[in-house]
Amino acid sequence: MRAMIRCLIAGAAALAALALSIFGATSLRAQDAEATSTIERAATLTVPRPTSPDEVYLDLWVKAYTPPSRGAIEAVVSIGPAGHDAAIEVGRFAVFPSEPFIATEVSRQRAYRFNAAAALRTLKANDKSITLRVTLVSLIADIPAEGAKLLLGKATFTTALVR
Repeated sequence: MRAMIRCLIAGAAALAALALSIFGATSLRAQDAEATSTIERAATLTVPRPTSPDEVYLDLWVKAYTPPSRGAIEAVVSIGPAGHDAAIEVGRFAVFPSEPFIATEVSRQRAYRFNAAAALRTLKANDKSITLRVTLVSLIADIPAEGAKLLLGKATFTTALVR
């Protein structure tokens, strides 16, 4: 009888752990899906618009990168009003060396900085939130860059005081 009760308790605990891992992984995957860029789909993040009229930089952190199975990619960074498809390019970057990485600590993420002042001036002043898009494009037209992935960490606007 005790063996049967232990078996039931162990089974219930295993079932609860499985349910927790499924629900936890689902919410994590849904959150990361927005911040994951592939050749087929751009990553998007919503960032509060800076209020200062000074020089503004967009700082972008990358958590993980998987290079394409063949070819090479470039990440195109653009911003636009939240909820709209229109976007203005602020810059491009390539991960170098093109080797896979996963930053388990924030200090290990790779950071990129872009001057976003001109792009922000083009947007309407009443746009309170900005949508950041990172699109992966193949650098070699004849070679599709299948399998490439880029997971964004965070993005912020930084104001540099001009003296």
